[in-house]
Amino acid sequence: MIALFVHDDAQTDLEGLWKEEPQATGRILALLGQLEDDPDLLDRLTQHDYGAHRSADFHVSKWQEHWRTGRDLWRLKL
Repeated sequence: MIALFVHDDAQTDLEGLWKEEPQATGRILALLGQLEDDPDLLDRLTQHDYGAHRSADFHVSKWQEHWRTGRDLWRLKL
């Protein structure tokens, strides 16, 4: 079973963002909640170009610069 973990640093970032951009933070938190409740949607976080061309609520892509150096990093954009 896959699970979503929010790193402590990301949690701190979200708390700081909440003070400056509450609407954006709300969208992020809503998406995180949606991901936790839907394993199929959570699986999309490792599907390169999922949501491309606004075909979904978010876009996922490999962080190419890091992938070329062997680092398994992904980018999520709302």
